[in-house]
Amino acid sequence: MLEAKEVSPSTTVLIERGGSYFVYEPALGIIASGDTVEGAYRKFLDTRRDLMEQVERAGLTVSRNQSSTPLPAAGGVPGRSFLGELGLFAAKLCIVLVLVGAIGGMAVRSLAKSIDGVASGVSQALAPFSSIVLADVVRKADDVASDARSLTVEQKESLRRSIGILSRELQPLFEAWRDPPQTQAPADDQKR
Repeated sequence: MLEAKEVSPSTTVLIERGGSYFVYEPALGIIASGDTVEGAYRKFLDTRRDLMEQVERAGLTVSRNQSSTPLPAAGGVPGRSFLGELGLFAAKLCIVLVLVGAIGGMAVRSLAKSIDGVASGVSQALAPFSSIVLADVVRKADDVASDARSLTVEQKESLRRSIGILSRELQPLFEAWRDPPQTQAPADDQKR
């Protein structure tokens, strides 16, 4: 039979799989198997006794209430409280937020550099047109007039037709610009 010092409250689990029996104590991590329940339990007790002897030889002790500790929840770690798990989650969340912030900051900086480059290119391209003065318009008009004098008779006739067509097409636009149509009051205001 068992000696008195080996008897302690424990939570052991008996499992039968494929004709074999397994005795397991989750708190100590001891497992033994056999072809019968008695054989498996006997091997379990021997293994447990050997463990306790090694613990005593090492000068350590095993708490009596340790063997009655329930199994942790799925994915949990024994000995970690709810607040510990919550703290670990918060720490992991902070790490993820820092990484996302760093990556987002780099993306924003590169986007800002790209936009600055495009704005600089557009500014340089439009620089000659930003300072047009009346003298530039007069010079360009002289250039157009000299080009018109050098045209052949057929080219001059084609230019007159094109200008006439453009003039007719744009006339309503110019009239609306010079004399905008009067806006009518909404129907609600007319009834009052």
